[in-house]
Order: sequence, then C-alpha cells, then structure tokens
Amino acid sequence: MLNMRVISMNKIKISVIIPTFNRNNLLKKSLKSLSEQSLNRNEYEVIICDDGSYESAVTIVKEFENKLNIKYCYHSNKGYRVALARNEGIYLAKGEICAFIDCGMIVIPEFLENHLKLHKKIIIIIYCTFNLVSKILGAVHKYNFYYVWDNNSYLENSFCLSILHQS
Repeated sequence: MLNMRVISMNKIKISVIIPTFNRNNLLKKSLKSLSEQSLNRNEYEVIICDDGSYESAVTIVKEFENKLNIKYCYHSNKGYRVALARNEGIYLAKGEICAFIDCGMIVIPEFLENHLKLHKKIIIIIYCTFNLVSKILGAVHKYNFYYVWDNNSYLENSFCLSILHQS
C-alpha cells in the first residue's frame, strides 16, 4: 500500500507588512494585536521588514513564531528607509492582498477580516486629481475625481458611484 500524506494547502489571503526601525516596544504591541485577529492565522501572514535597526527585532519576532505566520527580513541601514522596507515586504508576500501598517499600530481583532470583506465588496476604486484650465477666464481649477464600482451589484444593477468635486 502506498503511504500518502495529505497536505493542507491553505492559501494566504492577506499579507500584513510592517516596516520597523529601532521600535521593538512598539513592534511588540502591533504583533500582539495581530495575534488576536478573528481571521484564522493560516489565512494571513505578517512580514516584518527591518530597516537596519541597531536593536535587533529578531527576539521580538521569535516571541510570536507560535502565534503568527511570521517572516522577518533585514537590510542594512543605507538611508532608503520605509520605501525599500515596504518593497521588500511586497516581494516576500504570499497573500492575494498586501496590508501595510506602521510599527506601533494596534489593530482591532476584526481588522483583517473586515479588510478582506471590503476587498470582496469593491471591485474598482480610482482616485485622481487634475487641473481644468479655462481659456476664456484664464483660470485653473483643481478637481478630485473618485470612481467606485460595487462588486455586489456588478451584473444586476451595475452600481457605479462617480464623484467629481472642486478642491
């Protein structure tokens, strides 16, 4: 008889990316709140992106290894700061969605579950700013444009909210 092992393939739905730099006390608070999420821990991962801290965050990360699906990446301090740290987190992410929180943020237990619900509900969000130049008056008007498409009524009602306002 062939001995087969069944492997559970729980797909990561959301990757939480936290950049940090010498903020171990704050990082610990963020990780504690993420360990108390209502979403099953197999459905999300937490990626700590250390931007060259002098005080290593590895000890904090190890405290949460049994409570979270957690990854740690480190790069030396070359002045790139948060942008590079976030980009490294995106590179390591396995989730369908990336959520970014700052080190020290304490999230409610339903944070990730609510975030996923919102992504299932809304298909498109577009935001842009543009200037409208009036040739007659020679005036420049700045406008903000928002476009939201609701996935729940995609075929039936085709709900579309479009807002244009002058800023």
